[in-house]
Amino acid sequence: MKHDANERKRATAAPRIRTFAAGAAAGLAVAAALGRASRGQDAPAGRQKPTPAEVTAQTRRAMEVLNQFVGRWDIAGQSLDETGKQVGQFSGNAHYGFVLADNFLMGEMTLLNGDYVLEQVEYVGYSPGLGKYTHVMLTELDKSMIYQHGEWVPEASSMVFGLAAPLDTPSGTPRNVGLEYAFARDRITVTMTMQSGTKPPRTVRMEMTRSTRPAAPTDPSGMPSG
Repeated sequence: MKHDANERKRATAAPRIRTFAAGAAAGLAVAAALGRASRGQDAPAGRQKPTPAEVTAQTRRAMEVLNQFVGRWDIAGQSLDETGKQVGQFSGNAHYGFVLADNFLMGEMTLLNGDYVLEQVEYVGYSPGLGKYTHVMLTELDKSMIYQHGEWVPEASSMVFGLAAPLDTPSGTPRNVGLEYAFARDRITVTMTMQSGTKPPRTVRMEMTRSTRPAAPTDPSGMPSG
């Protein structure tokens, strides 16, 4: 009887161990991807060039990942200081759709914090030559465009991006911006980390959920027109 009880304990523990291991592996995969994106790692020199058919298939798979963004979203977010303490809350909305012959995903975001309004525009594409996603983000708070390289981490259902070009402050202090989009069935969790010089990074987190509000008028490309 004691032997049977031990067997049952081991059998019950096995699914929990597998679940923990899967979660840990996904976390490690995201961390590794963030490191590669931040360092701007490319494929090894001298790699075999893909055929046109392989490029087409690779690009199709990449754009199918971006299709998860398409639609209208409601946003709830928090700003965290260097210690992880919440220092602000905001809400907003976003709309994503394909533009420019479906070569790029365009996102328009409006964030509200009391009477303050922040407008943001994003473009995301895929570069077959690099084998990476490219991301450009523009906001009214910054004179610089944020340009990043990124990749899809399927085991974590996440896209991670790191800087691919310098982003210094006006006084010349280096800055760093990291970005992760984690996808679930009806939501996207966005985590942005921002660091200036040697200061500890600050974090912004957003939960984007599918909007239930009536659709806004759109132009032929699917972007809002009013």
